[in-house]
Amino acid sequence: MKYIISILMLFVGINTISAQDTYSSSGRPDHAQKKKKQEGFDPSKLIIGGGLGGLSFGGGYTSFGISGLVGYKFTNTISAGIELGYQYMNIQNDPVDLYDNSGNYMGTYPFNWKSTIYTTGLWSRQMVWKNFFVQERFEMLNVDNYQNFGMDVYGNIIASDNRQWIPALIFDAGIRQRITENFSAILFVGYDVIQNSNSPYYRTLDIGVLFNSGF
Repeated sequence: MKYIISILMLFVGINTISAQDTYSSSGRPDHAQKKKKQEGFDPSKLIIGGGLGGLSFGGGYTSFGISGLVGYKFTNTISAGIELGYQYMNIQNDPVDLYDNSGNYMGTYPFNWKSTIYTTGLWSRQMVWKNFFVQERFEMLNVDNYQNFGMDVYGNIIASDNRQWIPALIFDAGIRQRITENFSAILFVGYDVIQNSNSPYYRTLDIGVLFNSGF
């Protein structure tokens, strides 16, 4: 919760700093016009969307995810909101080290990882040039954390699964392709700077495709 509150305050600060004063014909700030623009909620500035992310296949590794988001366009170039997501990962024959109850090494054996990941987070997006944008995402991910590897009586590798919450801070670069005046497809590539070893973003890029209305 502390992570989410801190990042939300950061996003609000970015939007506040980026806001521009409007000026009257005399060259003075037109505060009345600025105040008028900021008053009230404008439904036409809502951003709603969803899509695919974390796509990877081959070499015994399978990963795919779906996500949905809701946001608001604060200016013509700045928007922010919240997101929810689900991701599935399957890693075949990943080597793990086994030890007996006395701590003696028993060898390295293949283990099949299967993990479902639930994501909640905040995002902020800024248009930088024409249809190109940059984006920041702060996510909290609920992941499977396998521990205490062992072997059952049939020779299968087993482990305890202790789910945990881990953070990710992802910086994206992307491009928007308008389909209609109010509906767009976007493609982005991102990198997580936290690099938690239990994260699906660990040592890899996050590639996603989204469809948004209002952006």
